[in-house]
Amino acid sequence: MLTLHLTDKQFGALKVLVDRGVVDLASYLQEGDPRVDGYSDEEVADLRRLDAHDADEIQALLDAVGMT
Repeated sequence: MLTLHLTDKQFGALKVLVDRGVVDLASYLQEGDPRVDGYSDEEVADLRRLDAHDADEIQALLDAVGMT
């Protein structure tokens, strides 16, 4: 089971990225610098694990925590 440890603000930012499409998350992780945006090394690792899942799985995660 996928477990994320993000702050509410970071999870909200992640939701915006996911709403725009998983490709944006992949681009963000490849081209951006999550650490500059306040993500810890552990959180970056969580985001990379999340990126390994498809859009339906990510949407299901957001639905499960009421973020949609």
